[in-house]
This record gives sequence, structure tokens and C-alpha cells, in this order.
Amino acid sequence: MARKKDSEDDKQARLILSQLNSKTVGPPLSTTGLTGDQAPDTIFTVDDFDKIRNQINLQLSNVEALNLLNSIGQISNTQGYGPLPGTGRIEELVSESSGIQTIFRPKLGEVYQMTAASTGSAVNATIILHLYDGTTKVELGQETGVNVVFNPFTMGVVYVDNNVYLAADYSSNSGETRCVASFIRVR
Repeated sequence: MARKKDSEDDKQARLILSQLNSKTVGPPLSTTGLTGDQAPDTIFTVDDFDKIRNQINLQLSNVEALNLLNSIGQISNTQGYGPLPGTGRIEELVSESSGIQTIFRPKLGEVYQMTAASTGSAVNATIILHLYDGTTKVELGQETGVNVVFNPFTMGVVYVDNNVYLAADYSSNSGETRCVASFIRVR
């Protein structure tokens, strides 16, 4: 566990803290009235955590900085042990062509959980949702028709990362079709 004296003596730990000295651990209480767009820019975010995390090499001389990073991640709820606040997103793919197309592929090192998906079509195209690694596909669901909702909860938890991501395979597509999926980052 990081101690003040150890962090003061460690060069990497001091560097981390100097970059974060203007950040707050989390958002202000709702009683302040500062919510959403009104919240201060000083709130420590997952992006802030990623920036400092990527500056530390895994080596013995950095053990104190790694302990400090772990403490910061836990106290600010930006370390992946479940859904990370403020990381939800909705991805949409609109297409008029057939074939397999990527809906959402996270950045390297990120993991997202898919929470819902739906399709919409002006035509009766067949749309197959897949987990895809660029070569092999695992089918999540297939629908032909207009405005179909996929329920990923019936499949169990669906995770996507940079290696295995969400794609849609369109066939018999003769007009505009769309796939929409929602995600939340878990790491």
C-alpha cells in the first residue's frame, strides 16, 4: 500500500502526483447543483487514469509508483472491476452494401460490455450480429425484417475488445440498413 513518505521518495510516484495535483477524486455532491455539463473539468476520469498508467514500466524500481497507481484507480473508481462510470457509448452502423462490417472495435487495451443492440431497415435485409476477429465469426443473432431488437442478456455477458469486436453481416441488402449497439467500458 502506498504511503506518503514512500511516494515522496519515489521519482515516478512524484511525477504521477505532480500531473494530478489539480484533479479531484470524483464529481461533486449533487447538492452543489454541479452536474453533467456544469461539473468541473478537474474530475479525474478514466482517460486520465489511462494516460498515467501508460507512463509506468513494470519493473522493480517502479513498485511504489505501481502501488500509488493502484490506490488512485481504486479511490477514483477508474480501475476496471466492473462498469466504469462515464464510459457508456452507443455505436451506429448505417450501410447500403452487403458483407461484414465493423460496428464497434475498442482501442487496444480497452474492454467493453455490450448492453443492447437493435437493427432497422427500409428493406427486408438479413442482418447477422457477430463477434469477429477479422477471420472467424461467432453468431450472436440473426434477423430478417424491419426494426428488430437483439437481447444480449439472453446470451450471457458479451465483451468486445480490439481482438474480438462487434460486426454485422448484411445480405440481401438493397437499401439503407442500420445496426445500433450500446456498450459500457469495463476495463
